[in-house]
Amino acid sequence: MNSEMRDTVLSHVIAERVTQLEMDLVRIPSFTFEEAELAEFLMTTMDRIGLDVEMQEIPIPDGKVGKQPVGRLLGDGTGPTLLFCGHMDYMGRTEGIWERAPFEPVVEDGWLYGRGCKDEKGGLAAMVSAAEALVKAGVPLKGNVIYAPVMGHKREGVGVRHLLDSGVTADMAIVTENCDNGVSTVCGGRVTGLIRITGEPWWFYDPTKDKRPIHYAEKLAKVIQAMGPNNQPADSTGWMTFEPSDRLPTFPRFNILNVSTEDTEGPCASIEFWVRTVPGQTESTIRADLERLLTGLANEDPDLKWDLDIYSPSQEPHSIPEDHVVVQSLIQWHKHVTGEEPEVGEKPRMGHVGDSSYLEKAGIPTVLYGPGTIRIFEFWPALDERILLDDIVTAAKVYALTTLELCG
Repeated sequence: MNSEMRDTVLSHVIAERVTQLEMDLVRIPSFTFEEAELAEFLMTTMDRIGLDVEMQEIPIPDGKVGKQPVGRLLGDGTGPTLLFCGHMDYMGRTEGIWERAPFEPVVEDGWLYGRGCKDEKGGLAAMVSAAEALVKAGVPLKGNVIYAPVMGHKREGVGVRHLLDSGVTADMAIVTENCDNGVSTVCGGRVTGLIRITGEPWWFYDPTKDKRPIHYAEKLAKVIQAMGPNNQPADSTGWMTFEPSDRLPTFPRFNILNVSTEDTEGPCASIEFWVRTVPGQTESTIRADLERLLTGLANEDPDLKWDLDIYSPSQEPHSIPEDHVVVQSLIQWHKHVTGEEPEVGEKPRMGHVGDSSYLEKAGIPTVLYGPGTIRIFEFWPALDERILLDDIVTAAKVYALTTLELCG
């Protein structure tokens, strides 16, 4: 890569334009399965800057159709294909208790505040801004570049799985998840499921009967207690069977996503959960571990009736060698842009998985790099979510230079 071309590309990454794009993205709510408006905006934007674009449509619950755009910057076919992938959606309707208006982005002391700004519209703004810089610089490419903002990330990767099923593939991929602009090469897996406890609500109680009602919420509390502290590294002597991983020292861990009561199929209480996994843990091993735990609890308390559902597909732990060309390119250009070495390994994402697991499973070597921290004190669903604007600009520059090196 000659320095003149490099400097020309960087000159087209303009902080004010990156900021405006990020603000435009934040203004459009994009809860899971409600991403269509954002998809249309991104498709229009990618078309305007000169990408070849298409809109993919995906069946979603309640007979609706979800949308996700795909943009392409085409080379002459003699180089590798690079895929950028980031998710449009978020979960959790926390906006009612924000101090700021969540969909009216504001900038204070270099921080932009707004719903989804970090997870992960910052990554989307950076990748689209990088594409615009390459087009405006008139860079001749050998390889193709694909830009894929996907929907349904929070629902077992519906969007990225559809993307792959549609025939989209690449020689390597960068997932634009919030990694504090570190190079995340190691991710744990994730198994998601639901435990239902059935019983009788208290208002069914008949005082003429000797036996008191089985209160399903009371039984569920026993299950939660037995599963251990929420969002804490598991003890290898506990209910999970696993071999500790030096590369994922804070995994595995059990997370409660939602606790609810319902009467749609008879009185019950349920807990939706996920388990962040290490190599060796699978849907089958987690199911076996939970069945053993729940059976033991039921043996101690015959009134505890349970049902277990493990959602498919799960996400498997994965890694990419640190000497892979896409990893080394990100490291090199991050250092060039910032003057500092990026953090590399599991720490930038704290081992947390993204859509990268589906790409890796499809045979596409994948690394994560994107703006915004995932540190626990700002972890989703953080109220008054924020991101440093300089970090988005940095990511856009690194994406553009990495593309120039790999596909130029």
